[in-house]
Amino acid sequence: MGLANLVPGISGGTMLLAAGVYRSLIEAVGQLCRLKITKASVVPVVCIAIPAGLTIISLAGSVSALVLNHRPVAYATFIGLTLGGVPLLRRQLPSWTPGAKIGVVSGILAMGCLAILESIGSFATTSGWIMAGLAGVLGGASMILPGLSGGFVLLLLGQYVVILNAIDAFKEGIKLGNLQALLPPLETLLPFGVGFAAGIALTALAMRTLLQKHESTTTGALLGLLLGAILGLWPFRTGVQPEIGDVIRGQTIATVEQRDQVKPQHWRTEVFAPDLQEVFAAAMAAALGFGTALAVGRLESKSANRLPSANDS
Repeated sequence: MGLANLVPGISGGTMLLAAGVYRSLIEAVGQLCRLKITKASVVPVVCIAIPAGLTIISLAGSVSALVLNHRPVAYATFIGLTLGGVPLLRRQLPSWTPGAKIGVVSGILAMGCLAILESIGSFATTSGWIMAGLAGVLGGASMILPGLSGGFVLLLLGQYVVILNAIDAFKEGIKLGNLQALLPPLETLLPFGVGFAAGIALTALAMRTLLQKHESTTTGALLGLLLGAILGLWPFRTGVQPEIGDVIRGQTIATVEQRDQVKPQHWRTEVFAPDLQEVFAAAMAAALGFGTALAVGRLESKSANRLPSANDS
């Protein structure tokens, strides 16, 4: 999950699904939201959150460099990891009902639409505490919903630049030791943080209820999201420097200076035709990712990950 959050366009929730721990986390967060603080509710959250946080902190630079310099191999690995989780999630599907089939198709279509929206990349920047709170809610939801990238959600709402600027201003205020300088960024970060926590809690509770009362349809939708996630992970793409008039991270490039200041990781990408060596390397990376996810999935027993259905209650 930590690695996924470091790679543009990849959802941490998708990796949780692929690893077979998605339901365990949903159940644990749901119990914590109802103030049922037990070993069963705390351990899954801690065992996922701490490694994810440490991974993000320690590997941010390395993973960014890997994605920039070796995108085909990096993205092919994540395709393999994603597809490797499909057999495990398929085994968790109680029965192949019409609702489950509709859920699979809906999930794939939803991911296809997101991939198209993300490829457009033209999002306007807006501000205000209401928008910051809404961005927090949807950003928190993206941590729980497979297929949604938190960065993409912020871009879609025009809050990507706003939140990053607020974080930078807050860090600068701390360095200067100026309490007055902390107030403006807090007007954005506080509603965002509250919304983020609320988004995680509400989404976890909603997913827990859906998995209990509509297990086949919901699991089918999750399977569709997992399959559809690969639509936005085509590995054979390369970064292209933006031109005057392009919108990058919610800001329109108006001058050559602004264009030159855009970092390569924020460039738009376009498809290229790979040579045989690149195809082979990507195939090997995908196979490695697939095998890894498959091995992890085998460590998870079906009974440990399946929540009780409404009929079992």
